[in-house]
Amino acid sequence: MDPGDRGEGEDAQGQRGRGKRRRSGPRGVEERENRILGLVEDGVKEGAKLELDGRGVKSAGLRKGNFIGPTIFSAVTPEMKIYTTEIFGPVMVIVG
Repeated sequence: MDPGDRGEGEDAQGQRGRGKRRRSGPRGVEERENRILGLVEDGVKEGAKLELDGRGVKSAGLRKGNFIGPTIFSAVTPEMKIYTTEIFGPVMVIVG
């Protein structure tokens, strides 16, 4: 058996699945956080109303981690990047 292949069950990070171990280290998390924060900035620049700002939220349980709090936009139009791009984070857009 390949040492990188754990078959079915949990990988080194406790993720369920089959096959090779998935890597989800700080670099990948930071890249995702920066992408989400960039999309939040785009929404503000394009004129959406930021009802709840999750940027800069700190969590006692995640002191050393990357964390984005719930973020809610209203007055979003279909032409805005936050409407046309799927955001994999705690961001909600309300059209209208």
